[in-house]
Amino acid sequence: MTIKPSRWRQYHRSFSPDRQKGGLTIFSAVILLSLITLMLIYSTRIQQSEQRISANEYRQKMAFHAAESAADQVIEYMLANSLRILSAEAEAAPDGAGGSRPGWFHETEGVWAPCPADAGVNHPCGGEIAAGNVALSFFYDDPGTTIAGKYDTIPVNLDMLPLESTARVSAVFCQVNFSDPSGGCMSAPVAGEDIARSSFVITVLSYGYADCTDTTDTDTCLVSAHLALPLTSYNLARGSPPVPLTTRTTFPPTGTAEVVPNPNAGGVGVPVSVWANANPACSSGPTLLGGGDWATCEYHEWYETDEIPDDMACTNPSCSCSAEEAISYTVGTEDHVGIDLLEDVNFPCDLFQFFFDIPRSQYQLVKSAAKVIEDCDGLGPESHGIYWVSGAECRLDGTNVIGSSKWPVMLISAAQTTTFTGDNNIFGVIFVTDVEKPTAEWNASGTNVVYGSVILDAELDSFVGTFKIIYNKDVALLAAGSSGIGTLNGGWRDFGLPDFDWEG
Repeated sequence: MTIKPSRWRQYHRSFSPDRQKGGLTIFSAVILLSLITLMLIYSTRIQQSEQRISANEYRQKMAFHAAESAADQVIEYMLANSLRILSAEAEAAPDGAGGSRPGWFHETEGVWAPCPADAGVNHPCGGEIAAGNVALSFFYDDPGTTIAGKYDTIPVNLDMLPLESTARVSAVFCQVNFSDPSGGCMSAPVAGEDIARSSFVITVLSYGYADCTDTTDTDTCLVSAHLALPLTSYNLARGSPPVPLTTRTTFPPTGTAEVVPNPNAGGVGVPVSVWANANPACSSGPTLLGGGDWATCEYHEWYETDEIPDDMACTNPSCSCSAEEAISYTVGTEDHVGIDLLEDVNFPCDLFQFFFDIPRSQYQLVKSAAKVIEDCDGLGPESHGIYWVSGAECRLDGTNVIGSSKWPVMLISAAQTTTFTGDNNIFGVIFVTDVEKPTAEWNASGTNVVYGSVILDAELDSFVGTFKIIYNKDVALLAAGSSGIGTLNGGWRDFGLPDFDWEG
């Protein structure tokens, strides 16, 4: 076949290299689209994996937040029940309604139960948590078990937890001897001075759960987080000075003052009523005699009986010290100063530090551990524990009973003016200080009786009327030691917890 020249040129152009360049472009585009598709698929899978990881992290954080929230609630619960933790008494703490609540070691209504000797990893007392001798450890809340006569759960407000999450909490108690930590747990004290001086560790075991379809059944939860938080006891104060009245500034009793001393403060049979500052490095020292009619005398002379009443309150129409029975006294122009008035040249200039073991410049540490109030209006028979008054005035008018012999108060008044007037009976320790207001003053008038002790770390403005301080070691000790529960530094952990199942 013969191709004509015009057709040949057309045929040649159809198959010339210049006309074939588009094929390479198409091939490159297909390869590029394939790579982009693979990258998109890979990116999608990475995003899905990151979403799963993020969702798991979110669930884990929710479970951890639930466990932490529950543990924080239990700490506040322990603080609110500090008077009950070591007590076995039926009336261990006031209930706020005129009644009382039992101690946590009470035989029938307590909450602590002995740890079983064979406690394994499926029990709060098992695993690595139990400290020392298991036989002397106790637990609060056995998972899945209701103990006759015991509360079966530590109260936790689940409504405070994140959505679709829940938590369960147990606690293990160990009475410890910090002077011999290797000795393990000891038998827990249940009364009196032993409680005030005791040391213990409570390990809070908190288990948080998240992504739950039913928050009453932990088996429906997909994620859990566990943590252990040890709490320990401490005394906010080192203890009240073992005398009824301690004064850094001045204390001229110009009214009718009476003080019943600590009969053994200066040694066996050596009473001390007033411990006064005579340290020249601090000040020139107080005037102790004054111009009023005042006296100091022994317990049996003031109570007019050989036995101190159980509630320590005076049951006679008028308990008082007479000049004939007084150790020291001033009546008109006649005065007698006995051995019970101690003017100390080595008196501590920083009385705040002596009492709290914290320099006065760091008083906020003490304030943060107390119940801070603006005035004293709300104090009454149900009041107990440590109060810090930070307002303009702490004033007690009318007829007031503050605290009780079982549940005393430590009233730290840092107000500008502290005024006790009217007819007041106060059980505990009164600490008047000028750490917040350098010109703070104390005024006393009317009829006031303090069963415990008074520490004056501020100026005395006026002292008239009748003021009586009846020293009581147990009250002063309980008031100084009632603060106390705090976290143990370095003790938090999220490993080594007993691995048990909870029932909903």
